[in-house]
Amino acid sequence: MRSVKRIKQAMTAAFVVALLATSLRADDRLEYAEEDGTIKIAPVAKVLKSTDRELIVKARVLGRSTRLKLPVRRVIEFRLGNSEAVSQWSRQLAKAKRLMAVGKLATEGTMDGAEALLQKIGASTEKGIPGEEKAYSTRPEHNMYAILYLIETQLMMGRAGVATKFDAALDSVKQFRARSTAKYKKKMTMTVGGQTKSVYGWGPNWLGPYVDLLEARIQAAKGGRTKALELYSQLDASLKKNNGSPRLLTYAVMERAAVETKGTDITAQERVYRNAGVLMARYARTQRDQFGKNELQTAANRALIRGADLLLENAHKTKSYQNALKRYQTLKAGEGQKDRAVLIGARTGIGICLTEMNQGEQAYHELLAVVVNGGGQPEHASKALYYLGRAAVRFAEEIDGGGGDGAFLRTESKRWWHDLIERYPGSGWAKKVKDK
Repeated sequence: MRSVKRIKQAMTAAFVVALLATSLRADDRLEYAEEDGTIKIAPVAKVLKSTDRELIVKARVLGRSTRLKLPVRRVIEFRLGNSEAVSQWSRQLAKAKRLMAVGKLATEGTMDGAEALLQKIGASTEKGIPGEEKAYSTRPEHNMYAILYLIETQLMMGRAGVATKFDAALDSVKQFRARSTAKYKKKMTMTVGGQTKSVYGWGPNWLGPYVDLLEARIQAAKGGRTKALELYSQLDASLKKNNGSPRLLTYAVMERAAVETKGTDITAQERVYRNAGVLMARYARTQRDQFGKNELQTAANRALIRGADLLLENAHKTKSYQNALKRYQTLKAGEGQKDRAVLIGARTGIGICLTEMNQGEQAYHELLAVVVNGGGQPEHASKALYYLGRAAVRFAEEIDGGGGDGAFLRTESKRWWHDLIERYPGSGWAKKVKDK
């Protein structure tokens, strides 16, 4: 089975290169879309690695035969030669993305918002649109990206309070799927923005799972819990079956967990995140590429710690820390021995619980280990520094109570908080110290 896949990949690679260029040069340019939708153009010589599924092709760079890893799922077109110009559709799409980034989603007066601009691009053809032929001349793959971003824009508008945009987003999902079933560049008649228009189909494509994810998000935002869970589960199963994007798989599992825990008690919430962590760890073990393994294992670790953190949040309310402490200790002794990220998160949680339980000496040692070894995880290191300052005071009180002098630990407490402000000045924990 794997040999068949390799043959298909090799045939696809040969076809891509033969179709787009007989010989790629170092200054030839590749126009592509990153996972976040950002459109970029880069010299072929620099496009050596993708953060997602890759296809290895043979090409000539600087006169030598070499093998390049191209992110073909996001390739839009090769630009041969030295041309630095970005096509008009790319400029318009980039403009729409900027409008999305700053929240200008709706049209105001004569100024198009992101939604209107993406609708124009999505409905245009090579002839452009009346009165703006040159600016909106597009091909089917350009339409495809525009409709993807349109769905995202309408979801953002719905979340901002315009409830009707949820249904508009679902209509855009239907449009995307209808145009995905048509042959490439086949003309179709569709109702777009209340008007009947002739648009391109674009055929099967690599953006379908992203649209599936957006549909699940729309249903979750609308309050359709049952439907959202069903869609997330379907996406999860599809990505697993087809060896899909590890990042999308992470989104599907974690977002499903967030929907599933809504309105449930803390114990149930912790169980959901624990199961999500175990599931993603299992997925990570079956990944063939290292990027996928790392992506899913990191997500698994965060899910496990997130579940324990929920118990801690509840403990702060009830002032009973035994359940949270026990869970962190289990993680430290189990998954923490295999993965440093889990160990750091678990030791942070243990230190916090012990601090709140007035066990200063034990808390101090746990948190000190995090501060010394957890510099690569600022979310835990900053929290640990804050509680290390508190644990130092508790430890000092214990020494005083035993007839000793804990003054040096009170000095240490101030030093740890000074370090917190210096190393993580923008963190919420630094703000808590400043406010004291």
